[in-house]
Amino acid sequence: MFRIPVGTGLVGMEKWMKVFSDIQPRMARRISKAVYAKSCLLLKGNSNPEFKNCVFPLRNKDMPNQLITDKPGLRPSVSDRGRWTKEMTPTEFKARFEKAQGPVPEGIDLDPGKFRAFPPDRIDELRIDEHAKGILREVGFPEDAAPFLSFHEKPDKILKKLPSVFSFLGQEFERYRLLGSNGSGDFVCIDESDGSIVYLNHDAKMKRVFINSSLPLFAESLCLIAEALQSDFTIDFIGALSHIDPAAIEDGAMWPQEYAMIKE
Repeated sequence: MFRIPVGTGLVGMEKWMKVFSDIQPRMARRISKAVYAKSCLLLKGNSNPEFKNCVFPLRNKDMPNQLITDKPGLRPSVSDRGRWTKEMTPTEFKARFEKAQGPVPEGIDLDPGKFRAFPPDRIDELRIDEHAKGILREVGFPEDAAPFLSFHEKPDKILKKLPSVFSFLGQEFERYRLLGSNGSGDFVCIDESDGSIVYLNHDAKMKRVFINSSLPLFAESLCLIAEALQSDFTIDFIGALSHIDPAAIEDGAMWPQEYAMIKE
């Protein structure tokens, strides 16, 4: 059985992984999950205050999406796991989203950057990480966003479990909290089982369609798509999305399909 030696630090673990990647690729894949879990524990205990808030918001076959702390912090770059980037704060998200909307033509009564508030008690009930809750608590969420997403649900419905709002849905939908809807009228939800954002396709027997791995990554994706639209598609939206949330560009996920339709 392979064991990471007691006392091995991050640099040491990288060396171990390189050795086993060169000699036993299959074994390296099998132990990658353990290595990243150990890495996270080391980072949490690191004296550097930045590393105490470490999160790993990535999803792939070798390392499932896992929340390591309840606080916002650092995440590994997809292209270089030795580098770290900070997550957006709630105020940074709001400012970036508003800036990405661009100017509204004169004579049109429209506020594309308008944010809505959420009931505090409903936010407290959510079984998601504190950084995600902080976005909803501090700045809320856009009322509308590309591509044809709406978060206008009434206060008596927003963030409630789906069966408590729609009695025709069974207990298997208890995991979903209502966040909004898309242009087809499908429910956009927070999946409390893993913190991901999904929509339920009502034309396909409420099939779960993946959007993003977490609410903060959903927020960043909304900024990215708005920026891509404002740039007349000179910004590589899919490329940028693949760096922040690889699972969001996998087959069957929402973003690749929607982006292809937008560009047509």
